Amino acid sequence: MASFRDFAVHYYFVESFYINHYILIPAFVLRSRFLAYAGSLLVVYTLIFLVLMYLERQELRFIQKPDRSYLDWEDYLIIVILLTIFIAAVSSMKLFKVWIVNLIRFKEFENNTLTIQLEQLKSQINPHFLFNTLNNINFLIDENPKLASKVLLKLSDVLRNQLYLSKGIRSN
Repeated sequence: MASFRDFAVHYYFVESFYINHYILIPAFVLRSRFLAYAGSLLVVYTLIFLVLMYLERQELRFIQKPDRSYLDWEDYLIIVILLTIFIAAVSSMKLFKVWIVNLIRFKEFENNTLTIQLEQLKSQINPHFLFNTLNNINFLIDENPKLASKVLLKLSDVLRNQLYLSKGIRSN
């Protein structure tokens, strides 16, 4: 059966997890304020240790020392080391998740950009194609005026469709 001591230790680990995960990482790490993050962690560690010292002084001894003495600064260092290892593991998972989400967003942005560029390229007419067609129609006018008229109408339809597609309107 779990004792009050086990509950208290787990409570402080859970408390430090939530403070780190939802307050310190978004406020400091994701904004590249690493010294402020480290200082905030030390403040959290100190507050946790002070609460433990207060509870111990109130005869709620859940960290039993063999000589029955009160908590001291060696215990503070042990708590800092343990919490730092715990916080580092939890923070690395949170930062990995943020990195993956940012990577997915970047890939979506990149894909959208490429799609837009492709649509813009599709909406443009190659000038080489246009001048070659006009040149061919010019020579065709002398040889076969009726066929030149039909080709000119087809070119007009192609250009009209291209214009409507570039504006997002479908033509018949």
